[in-house]
Amino acid sequence: MEIVITDHKQGHPLALSCPHCGREYDPGALVSKQKQHMTTVHCACGRPFLAVLETRHFARKHLNIKGRYTVMSDSGLGGLVTLRDISEGGVGFTLAAPCDLQPGWLITVFFELSGSERHVVVAKATIQVVNGCEIGCSFINPEQVRQDILSYLAA
Repeated sequence: MEIVITDHKQGHPLALSCPHCGREYDPGALVSKQKQHMTTVHCACGRPFLAVLETRHFARKHLNIKGRYTVMSDSGLGGLVTLRDISEGGVGFTLAAPCDLQPGWLITVFFELSGSERHVVVAKATIQVVNGCEIGCSFINPEQVRQDILSYLAA
């Protein structure tokens, strides 16, 4: 079964077509019915294909940078992390040691981006996804770190 990935870019409509016959489908309608970002499409030509809808608002860059985080409360929770991806809107990282973090918690993430210049980034974020030691966060004030991140993404 072939996989078709539809990428949502700001200002560009989504497009999805069967890789066998070219018939076009509305990916938003296909995926919203399933309430997920991946679905099998049974095309009228009789050949199924897997449709994956990429709904991120910003392009992500994969990386492997050491950093740390602290929970913005009196809990004293925090620790070392490895950043695995970054975008203008947020960051994904892996915890060095398991911790009971929860979606909705506010944290501060500290890391250094090196390109043509080195930038220490201190970003306030909200935890969006917790999957074991894998954490996904969105920046609370992305405009505060946007220039450093855009410079890094362009490198």
